[in-house]
Amino acid sequence: MGRSAGKDANGMSWKIYRSSHPRYTTYVVGLLTVLAVLNTLDRMVISILVQPIKEELGLSDTDLGLVMGLGFSLMYATCAFPLARMADRGNRRNILGAILALWSLATALCGLAQTALQLIVCRMVMAGAESGQMPVAQSLVADYVTPQRRARAIGWLGAGTTVGGLLGLVLGGWLGQEFGWRWAFVAVGLPGVLIAGVLFLTLREPRDLFAGTQRATEDEVQPLGATIRLLVSRRSFVMLTLAATFCTIPAYSASMWNAALMMRRFGVSVGQAGLFLGLVAGTAATAGMLLGGYLGERGKSGPKGLIGPMWAMLLAGPVFTMAYVAPSFHWSIALLIFPSIAGGVWYPPIYAALQNSVPARTRAIAVAVMMFVTSTMGLGLGPTMVGVMSDLMEPMFGTDSLRMAVIGMANLTVVGALFLLLSKRALEQEAVGQAALA
Repeated sequence: MGRSAGKDANGMSWKIYRSSHPRYTTYVVGLLTVLAVLNTLDRMVISILVQPIKEELGLSDTDLGLVMGLGFSLMYATCAFPLARMADRGNRRNILGAILALWSLATALCGLAQTALQLIVCRMVMAGAESGQMPVAQSLVADYVTPQRRARAIGWLGAGTTVGGLLGLVLGGWLGQEFGWRWAFVAVGLPGVLIAGVLFLTLREPRDLFAGTQRATEDEVQPLGATIRLLVSRRSFVMLTLAATFCTIPAYSASMWNAALMMRRFGVSVGQAGLFLGLVAGTAATAGMLLGGYLGERGKSGPKGLIGPMWAMLLAGPVFTMAYVAPSFHWSIALLIFPSIAGGVWYPPIYAALQNSVPARTRAIAVAVMMFVTSTMGLGLGPTMVGVMSDLMEPMFGTDSLRMAVIGMANLTVVGALFLLLSKRALEQEAVGQAALA
């Protein structure tokens, strides 16, 4: 039986279906949030295991920076584009299920690594698969959730990433202390294979059900180069990408090295560092994501939603510094609460503004481009530069070199605040221009 544009065989449009099945939409957002949890859990668990890995494999801070940062981010950035392209054309359920199973297995294999090179290779495979999760998930959210509520839905996805980071610290710290760092990787990796099966069985691809959301054909989708040129020609896209980048650099610079810093400075165990950093900083970051979703929704996923994150990032740098010069472990953890909130609050408003400001056919690619820049600069440059700076400054500062390196990178939050302001102005100017043409 034929289907008219935007309708299924019974004449029900996708918009009507979406509004009449709110529970299933909630389930989809919940399932995608679980994937975000697993994505960040598998990626970040290494941060709490840095010190035992360093001691067993005899690695330098530069080696560890490459394992955690640059080696991971290069593959992450490289694979994001083809996976996003597949999301614009293919079955997003199948893509998500396949990459989830792959990155979960790669995480488990990290536990078998005997050298830094083997660990980097496993992390690169993990990175390549993980890079597709957020572009594909946000593309599905754009189909399942109305524009007015996208900021809150993206806020839940973002909260999933911070919960994953929390679990990586708390669960990874406990597993590492009780069973060793190798079994910690195995234990956090394998459950993702089971979740992949649940996803294959329960997630519906809207494009397979309704013609109005059919995947784009080869003729409808512009060449990748033309799509990227279209995006970078928009000042708002460039400013939003730079804002996300300079919010990401200090966040990853701190989060990937906090545990090692606390263990070296205060002599706490892996389990103690993971428990306190996870419960305090992780919970604060989750609250920041949910707050960002609320602010983005109040700002109608537009420029007004960026005001709160701008002020938060402006204040985060000085508080970061206070946390790293605090005289005790507990004071240091307490002072990390505000920067952790700030590290999450910018995410939903930026990505919601991105989804609502670019053409529908470019959404997955737009997220992939932004993630390419943020992962290369934030996840790649941030932790790697901390490791390099720590080794270079060791003759001058001794065991305090890591702390000085983290402080330097963490204070780049002020640059993130500047680009949030410029993003707000660019979005407002584009809105005025569109209103004039209407």
